[in-house]
Amino acid sequence: FVTDAKIIDNIFQNVGGYDPTLAYYRAMGVYIAAPHCIIQGNVFGTDITGTENYGSNAEAIYLQNQWLPADNCIIGGSGVNEPNIIANNGSEGAVAGIAIVQGKHNRISRNRIYNNSPIGISLAIYAGPTWWGNQGKPEPVITSTNIGLGTGVVYGTSQASDIIEVFLSTGENNANTYLTTVITDSSGYWQAGNLDVSLSDRFIATATDSLNNTSELSNSFIVEEPCISLDPNFSYT
Repeated sequence: FVTDAKIIDNIFQNVGGYDPTLAYYRAMGVYIAAPHCIIQGNVFGTDITGTENYGSNAEAIYLQNQWLPADNCIIGGSGVNEPNIIANNGSEGAVAGIAIVQGKHNRISRNRIYNNSPIGISLAIYAGPTWWGNQGKPEPVITSTNIGLGTGVVYGTSQASDIIEVFLSTGENNANTYLTTVITDSSGYWQAGNLDVSLSDRFIATATDSLNNTSELSNSFIVEEPCISLDPNFSYT
């Protein structure tokens, strides 16, 4: 089995599938059962514009400890053309656009993840600690926003020293547009400012710890309406 494999700059359209009439049959777009793999610059389930639907009813990317541990892999990245587009995959027979089962220290960074069913990223939390991916890394929580004049600040909590990636979102489990990266303080608080809010009314985030365990997607937070400060020296009547 190959370790240190690289899957770079491919387009996966209508790849994989799930047939409920065949017990346990599910063919993922990419199945990883080895460490130190890199998946960057790929398009899963759509075209390069991200607008067409060429998804399948299985996971786009599935990491699992099988023959070898699926540890220390990278999905996406901060370099030019390193993030993947992962869209329109999954069904009742699948679990997510990206699924990690038992593997750990896998970094998921800056990918566009949207319209996957039932969720965007799964760490098999529902299955119990034995099956947890990325050591069950908890997702961050977006607690509030402060929006005005087309820009905004997002506030949230996570574990101390986490790397938080913030995205614009069109709904639950959709990370449509990467915005920025911040780091939580020693108490686990974080804030991201000067964010363009002209394209969406929601934010979503992921958290990555010092061991490169990336979480599932956070709650998708609807932007709060800006407050208007009234001038006490001006008559409004």
